[in-house]
Amino acid sequence: QPRNHLPYEYKYVNTIFKGTIREFVEGCDMIIAKHMDNPQAISDILSACAEFKIPLVVDLDDNVWDIREDQPAHERGLAKGDEKRAFMLSFISCADAVFCSTNHLEMVIKDRLKVVFDIDMPTYVLPNCFYPDEWITHTSKGSRQGVTIGWHGSITHNADIKMVLPALVAIVRHYKDVKVELVGGLSATATRELFKDVPYE
Repeated sequence: QPRNHLPYEYKYVNTIFKGTIREFVEGCDMIIAKHMDNPQAISDILSACAEFKIPLVVDLDDNVWDIREDQPAHERGLAKGDEKRAFMLSFISCADAVFCSTNHLEMVIKDRLKVVFDIDMPTYVLPNCFYPDEWITHTSKGSRQGVTIGWHGSITHNADIKMVLPALVAIVRHYKDVKVELVGGLSATATRELFKDVPYE
């Protein structure tokens, strides 16, 4: 049965949805979710989607079967044999489809879901957009001067930023109007350690 008495808050299109998961799901044509490892949230979303016969699509941009030991996710319960990992992979296996951003990841997802769960999961590649003319952009009045380089932190992508940090450090040191902004899943400790060589004010 759906657990509709829990006062969850769900972020939806830059607003906060306050209410039950059933109220959130009802009337939707489809639910697109990131991978989850919280068994209560998994139970709620799966039961609500089943009740209202709404397809569930998982947006999966990580190889969650092979999380490297140098990633924070490895220490946060997503290593092989961990309970959170089991919840997360089971949730993915219950989806109606998965989309990801690369052909390699598509092959990994299809292969692992077939080997582990004996599921032929419909998997689609939605490539990252590298073409600026495909983005609708605007500049507000009084916008900041200079160039801002942003990075969205993640518990599975620390190794990625390490690959480009030498170039980032060189850019920031050479160009005085360049600024780096960080958002997302980074702890203060991880941020200081990762970006210790980047000049800051």
